[in-house]
Amino acid sequence: AAPNDFRLYCMSGNVAEMVVDENNDPATKGGSWNSVEQELEILDGKDRFKGFTKPSTEIGFRPVLTYLGWARDERNGASKEFKPFGTKRISEELYMDESEVTNFMWLEYLNWQERTYGKSSVEYKESLPDTTVWTTKGEKQNEPYVKHYFSHPAYRHYPVIGISHQQAMAFCKWRTDRVKEFVAIEEKKAGKPIYPVKFGYRLPTKEEWEKVARVGFSEKTIKKLADKYKGQNTSNLKRGKESDNMGVAGKLNDNADVTAPVFSYWPNSLGIYNLIGNVAEMTLTKGVAKGGSWMHTEEEAAVEKDIPYNGAQSWLGFRCVFVKTKN
Repeated sequence: AAPNDFRLYCMSGNVAEMVVDENNDPATKGGSWNSVEQELEILDGKDRFKGFTKPSTEIGFRPVLTYLGWARDERNGASKEFKPFGTKRISEELYMDESEVTNFMWLEYLNWQERTYGKSSVEYKESLPDTTVWTTKGEKQNEPYVKHYFSHPAYRHYPVIGISHQQAMAFCKWRTDRVKEFVAIEEKKAGKPIYPVKFGYRLPTKEEWEKVARVGFSEKTIKKLADKYKGQNTSNLKRGKESDNMGVAGKLNDNADVTAPVFSYWPNSLGIYNLIGNVAEMTLTKGVAKGGSWMHTEEEAAVEKDIPYNGAQSWLGFRCVFVKTKN
């Protein structure tokens, strides 16, 4: 079934979903696969499972997350600033995404473009990734990636590829605008400024990226790699001189033939994943990427190495940084 305008699936039907009613008693909403039409109504549907607490083949649930906003500093009453979602703090002014931007994140962006401008709009079409990058040089064996890598649910948490520098910059601006909207809503509720700083998302500079990439593993991770996970690869890189992306028979130790899910392998001590390997990452300097990818060797992926690119590639992705400055 198609999702609603919030991209939520099966709010009506499939399984009745656990809720609590106005008296904080067990209830359900939405009806199930075995419900009659009246039970499937979202607002006024009849709930035949009201008060039911035992397991049932017709009852399921979905969690919700309550965002608590800015906590109060008990010492002086000042509001503490929020931590941008999905980022790790690098310094007072800089936060970095803990992973590469994913297909799922880009689909959210596309969905917003479609709802705002329409599917036939220039804005929507200019935001589409170039999935044909998988078939460069006539590599027909990669055609399944052309059809499924971006759109299939199995690849939701893989890094988005086929994105140009211009598209990545546009995504950063869109992300900034959405967070500014959120701040404006919260300030209106509070009746006063709650985040008195200027901020924005952008691509990292070469220097910022290199600084974070030079941070090593935590002592706990180092211990694991020396003991339980000894000999396992710590990044998704090309092994060997030819096309050995997964290893050879009996030693398939890379876990991926092309990209891997963004939270694969081990994060550095700041909690940031895959700065080396998986996909090379765009920097603020157009045409310069860092970190190497699934098709680069360890030498090519060295922190100090610049990787040139021209347009979208099957091995090229990006992550954002969140930068703030005081007014």
